[in-house]
Parts: sequence; structure tokens; C-alpha cells
Amino acid sequence: MRAGTRADDNQCPIVPDVTEFAVNLSGKDGAYSRDWATLQSFNNTKSFPIGDYVLTAYAGQKDVEGFELPYYEGKSDVHVSPGELSEVNVTATLQSAMVSIRYTEAFTNNFSAYSAAVQTEGHDWVVFAQNEDRPAFIDASAGEEVKMSLTMTNRQDETVTIEPAKFQAKPRHHYIITVNATGQISNGTLGLDIQFEEEVVAETVNINLGDELFNAPAPTITPKGFTNNGCIDKVECETIATNPQFDIIAFGGFKEVSFKVQSADYTPMFG
Repeated sequence: MRAGTRADDNQCPIVPDVTEFAVNLSGKDGAYSRDWATLQSFNNTKSFPIGDYVLTAYAGQKDVEGFELPYYEGKSDVHVSPGELSEVNVTATLQSAMVSIRYTEAFTNNFSAYSAAVQTEGHDWVVFAQNEDRPAFIDASAGEEVKMSLTMTNRQDETVTIEPAKFQAKPRHHYIITVNATGQISNGTLGLDIQFEEEVVAETVNINLGDELFNAPAPTITPKGFTNNGCIDKVECETIATNPQFDIIAFGGFKEVSFKVQSADYTPMFG
């Protein structure tokens, strides 16, 4: 890991003892696989079938994310020959990525309450409470994309949640996200500035935090050219006089819109 803004950012704060590691031994031909809950129980096994193996030592759970939940893993090839003692050395390294959320004084001075969360695909959100300063450990085994959300309550007790950023996570990297506020709330220029450190692309994400964000109306969908819940009976290839459409309005815009046609006896060409 690389150094961040604090002296302890260049190392994982949790390093498991050797007694916490479990072991898996798998034959390269797929004919043999066995697990041991502890390194001691593996060492007590005196003999194995002749062949080529991959020995994996691991501590923690790869798919479990959260605070104080790192996943370490190391692999090494080993060959078992008749009548010979086979020794193998395994170096286990951190396979998780670490994420820390920090806030500047300029941000905390403008909001009475706030929290953040990160999520990788297939996992629940890992929530950082307002005063959480520990790094969260997230699954980075497949270069997962990490989404970040931010919930803020202003001085008028109005709350809003936004997803201001996302990035790719790699093992043994510490991603430090600093949330800063710019401008002045009094003159309507208050903005959000998300700053990244480490291997994340050094971009600044600017988001306006004016009153419109906190008081924006809910998205609306209005039918045009037809009656809502009404039925238009037409046969295939027949033209219609009107041009039915939906007018969809949302203050924050759309990430994506899905259109689905349901019919008892007809499926359009586009699915």
C-alpha cells in the first residue's frame, strides 16, 4: 500500500496471527481437495497421495465486507513424492481493499448529521456512521466497482441521499475519500467536493447542494396522447392518429430508464 494522509494509512491495521489461518490443499488434477480449520491440524496430517498440489492458506472470509473484517490469502505449489518430506512456504497478503471516509471542517460546519456508505456488486452497503474513522474492508478480488453514497442533513433538518462517485477497487489498496464543502450556503453557492487519494483517478466531483436538492419534487410520469390505464386496440402494422408517449421529469436526471411491454398474446420485436 502507499502512504496516505496519516502515518498509519500505509499498512493494514489488522494483521491476523498465524494460528488464525485455515488451509486448503487441492490436487492440480482435480481429484483431491481437503480443508483444515487451522494450520496446526494441517501440520498434524502426516501423509498425502503422491501428486502435484496447490496449497492455499487464508484468514477471514473473502465475500464478507465490513469493519475489522480483512481477508488474507496466499497460495503455493507443492509436489508430494514417495518417501520424501515436502516443505512449502506460503506468504499470505491482504486480498481486501480498504476504504476510509473523511470530512473537512468546511463540510461538517454546514451539516447537522451525515453518513456515508460503499457497496460492491452482490454485497450489502457498508455504512460509515457519522464519527466512523476505521477503514472498511471490501471485496476486491475481481477489481470490483465500488459505489459511494452520502446522506446529509442540513441545518433546517432536511435530509438528502446522493451517490456522488464510484471507482474500481484493487487488493492491498487503501482508498481515502475526503468530503469537502465549497462556497457559502447563505448565497446559494454551497457545493460538494469529493476528493480521492491512492489509486483512484484524481478527479474532483462537484455537486451543487442548494435548496433545490433538498426540496426537489419526486419524479413524475405523465401519459400524453392516451389515457392512463386505458387500452388502445390496434392490429400489427396499423398506424394510429396520435403519438402516445410518456413525459418523465426528475430534478436529478436519470441514470437509466427501462421500458417494458406486457401483452397476453403479442411480443414486440424489441422484446
